[in-house]
Amino acid sequence: MKKYNSIDVLKIILAIFVVMIHTNPFLSVSAYLNLFVVDALARLAVPLFFMSSGFFLASKLHDFRAVLNYIKKIVLLYLIWSIIYLPINVYNIMQDPSFLRLYIQRFFFEGSYYILWFLPALAFGSILLYFLRNLSKFTLAVLCVVLFAVGSLGQSYYSLANPPEIYYQMFLTTRNGLFFALPFLGFGFIAKSLKFSGLPALVLSAASLIALGVEVFLARNLDFSQGNGMWFFVLPSAFFVFLWVKEIKLTGDRIYKYLRKLSTLVFLSHGLFIIAFAIIAPRLGIENSIIQFLLVLVPSFILSHVILKIPQLKFMYE
Repeated sequence: MKKYNSIDVLKIILAIFVVMIHTNPFLSVSAYLNLFVVDALARLAVPLFFMSSGFFLASKLHDFRAVLNYIKKIVLLYLIWSIIYLPINVYNIMQDPSFLRLYIQRFFFEGSYYILWFLPALAFGSILLYFLRNLSKFTLAVLCVVLFAVGSLGQSYYSLANPPEIYYQMFLTTRNGLFFALPFLGFGFIAKSLKFSGLPALVLSAASLIALGVEVFLARNLDFSQGNGMWFFVLPSAFFVFLWVKEIKLTGDRIYKYLRKLSTLVFLSHGLFIIAFAIIAPRLGIENSIIQFLLVLVPSFILSHVILKIPQLKFMYE
């Protein structure tokens, strides 16, 4: 069985990118540096996580039981981490009882906590991919592009597209399993059957990333009332980066399995330290954004490493 150790290395970089998205580490240095690193480059993190999931799920899509077991694992992980983050939601409900209705709605359509939206989106997107698995690669690619474009118009370009408000009253966001997860899962599935030599993929990655940077710069003054990050060029950028990375051959084995698990835990746990930092930061008077970023990132890595050392806590990442 072929090993894709380079994808495991990529995942730990992506986990750091996710923390960057939630802490804006370069704001104290330069707003434009933060724009290009966080709002452009780091926005590849979650798409590439989805793409890698679609890539490895491809070998299971012929077996409904295997897909079902995979989805059960994702749902269980979502429930466990929803319980971990439950105290902050209980606090919000105690402050405003009407938040309970929004919490229930978010639990099903947006994520029980904003860090966790990836998991229900992954589960739903995986179900959809299973039923679409027999489409031709071209048809699936077109469908994924269209879905992501619609999702982008409903999120990053919400102020320009002005989509019907009734959709958001029910589903809250287009950053979900249909418009976000499925497109990247689909292209990860397609990537499984593609072999791209390093140089062409690298050149296409660079070209797409430049286009992404230009897009983010031109769109920087839009009204992001529905959030940002669903840029049109995120899709080709993530796809070509993934094609390039998966062909990089790295020897060894044990360290990469560790990095794979570590990336999952950093992704899921860093929200705990964002909460902790929000409580203690005013008292410490820490205003430097890089230090703020490190005060979330480093404890996340430490906690994740500790969890990996305790076999009884395996349920938190597998």
